[in-house]
Amino acid sequence: MPIALSGKAEYKQAKTWIMRGVMALYFFDTISVNLHVQDDYGIECGSLCEVKKLAQRALCEMAIHNLNDGDHQTFTVQVRDLLGSEIYTSNLKIAEQYK
Repeated sequence: MPIALSGKAEYKQAKTWIMRGVMALYFFDTISVNLHVQDDYGIECGSLCEVKKLAQRALCEMAIHNLNDGDHQTFTVQVRDLLGSEIYTSNLKIAEQYK
């Protein structure tokens, strides 16, 4: 869960940190057909490129651990910043068909 910011000054400071690229806290929510997990702890990342790599790695892990759950699956990682705004979404779709 994002940190509660009590005043305008704290909100402005957090936004400044995010814009400057200082290590910021990001929350990685994971969604699959049967499960939605909201990240309440977060991970510090130094750049949006790092956020993207971690989200894509999470998708791979989700797929590996859920391969036997059906022929058609979609996995999603939604990333929120410290302010609670969704800043990045990545999806992985698995579709199988026997011929």
